[in-house]
Amino acid sequence: TVFGSDEGAERFREIAENLVESSRDLAKTTDGLRVRISEGSLAPGGDLDKGLRDLARTAGKLVRLADSAQHIVDRGGDKALESLDNVHEITASMRDILGRNKGGVDTAVGTATSTLRKLEDTLARADRILAHLESVAKDVDAGKGNVGRLLRDETLIRETETVIKDSGSLVKRFTDLELGLDYRIAAHAVRASDPDRLGWQSHLSLQLRPRPDRFVRATVTSNNLGMPRTFVRTTTSSGSQAGSLTERFVEQDDSFLFGLQYGRRFGWLTLRGGLLESTAGGGVDVHLWSDRITLSADAFRFNDDRMPRLRASATVAFWKNLYVWFGGDELLFPQSRADFFYGAGLSFTDNDLLILFASAPSVSTR
Repeated sequence: TVFGSDEGAERFREIAENLVESSRDLAKTTDGLRVRISEGSLAPGGDLDKGLRDLARTAGKLVRLADSAQHIVDRGGDKALESLDNVHEITASMRDILGRNKGGVDTAVGTATSTLRKLEDTLARADRILAHLESVAKDVDAGKGNVGRLLRDETLIRETETVIKDSGSLVKRFTDLELGLDYRIAAHAVRASDPDRLGWQSHLSLQLRPRPDRFVRATVTSNNLGMPRTFVRTTTSSGSQAGSLTERFVEQDDSFLFGLQYGRRFGWLTLRGGLLESTAGGGVDVHLWSDRITLSADAFRFNDDRMPRLRASATVAFWKNLYVWFGGDELLFPQSRADFFYGAGLSFTDNDLLILFASAPSVSTR
């Protein structure tokens, strides 16, 4: 306080206290070090002492190992020299072989060089091909050329789709085409002019049905027993030699007759027209009771002096493929040519035949 102020006195007091604390800490550290040296790793017999002993033992082992290596080197020196001599001889032999085959080696090196050059040319050619392909791909992507038009031109694509659709429709019509086969036979009896005589007539028909409401039918008609039909034709003339001529004809139907008709169905009604028994004509069918009963009328033979031929009939199906057939023929001439007929028929479609043949048992030839 004499030499300074109250602040200076306070500082001297802090310095004195710090010196005292430092002395105490140093004393504590000295005590800990003393304990460490006497009892810790640095004490005699501690970790440091053990490590120094292990180091001494390791040094001894290294000395013994060095002595053993020296002994091995002393004993194997001669053999090592012999091995070096052998290596020298092998090297000389290889040099001699290469000297004598220098041409072959040069040829092999030349071949390898030529191969590498060819490979380099091939790679260059491949680069050019890839560049050309890239150019072609760019043109195709831009819509150039036929392939580019095919990929980019929507008009061409639409036209192609239309052609494909039309082709599919045509193929579908062909696959949906139904093939029908019909055979019917009838006995003609109770003729007005000859009631005791019977005549047999058979009809074989092949029908193509592209759609359920349309069909084309081809028919072959055969008279198994000829049945004469008699008709009278009167010709009247005028003038100076006026008069009339009466002629009687006997018709013998014993030949094959052909027919080709086109028909279209409208609900319960079917209209037909074309060729019936080798003459022009037409017909109508009325379908009743889910097509189990069909009433038909045919008119044909219009190009003859004998007047048209009218035939009415009915078919009754008791089973899907079997039916009975009956009716009257030549109905426009009930006194001279009309007759009544009756018979039966079989009718199959391609699906029916496929099922029939598929379900039929196999027959062995042995």
